[in-house]
Amino acid sequence: MPDQSQPGGQQLDASYPAPPDYFALFTDANVARLATTEASAAVDDAELKFLVPPEPPASGSYAGFGRMWQVHDRLPTLEEQNIPQLYSEGPIDRITELKRLNHSILFEFLDLVEVLIKDPSQFSARTERIRDIFVNAHHLIN
Repeated sequence: MPDQSQPGGQQLDASYPAPPDYFALFTDANVARLATTEASAAVDDAELKFLVPPEPPASGSYAGFGRMWQVHDRLPTLEEQNIPQLYSEGPIDRITELKRLNHSILFEFLDLVEVLIKDPSQFSARTERIRDIFVNAHHLIN
């Protein structure tokens, strides 16, 4: 099989590609030299510049594992997800609301079973309602 490699020596078709060329710079001697020099001096040194980790992103997004991620991860609101909020706004007792949502889930499940017995074509509205209750409970937990 022909070796398909990039100019830097990286293989494109391997399941586990070869490490980058600069892995050979991570020696005990270079790590010891990095510990004795300042970070700004290490960036000027060609052998030590790869040993200095980059600054973490402060804002915006970054790519990882084939997806874009936000630096400041936050839970989207129910309104942003187009899901009706089933509990009141403002300060609430989360335990009481979760118990109420739990009872709603049980009631909706029994209603779903009844709908499946009588008219199975109407199950989608019931499952959407159950999904909305689960998302609300998940939102309260988080």
